[in-house]
Amino acid sequence: MPFRVEKVSSTIRNAIGEIFINKITDPDLRTVSISNLIIGKDLKIAKIYVSSFRGEPDEILEKLKKAKGFIRKELSKSLYLKYLPDLQFFYDSAFEFDQKKVE
Repeated sequence: MPFRVEKVSSTIRNAIGEIFINKITDPDLRTVSISNLIIGKDLKIAKIYVSSFRGEPDEILEKLKKAKGFIRKELSKSLYLKYLPDLQFFYDSAFEFDQKKVE
């Protein structure tokens, strides 16, 4: 992966994490964590893999789709890129845990 793509990917990941923590008011989305972020070489599309211990995956993805415009607007305030990448959210079930096993 080219250095610029890697640097932009890391910056976007950190910025979106900050948005989830500080700017989003929905309690279900405040618990979302980014497990992976893959950005295209042309920096036009960012695939964001998320996981959450609260809420159903479909519900979380629906809320993220609705909040996408807000997240992009907040990203544009902290990133200085010619083009802001299109954000695509995917649920990463690899980090789910079974609460029954914990109890």
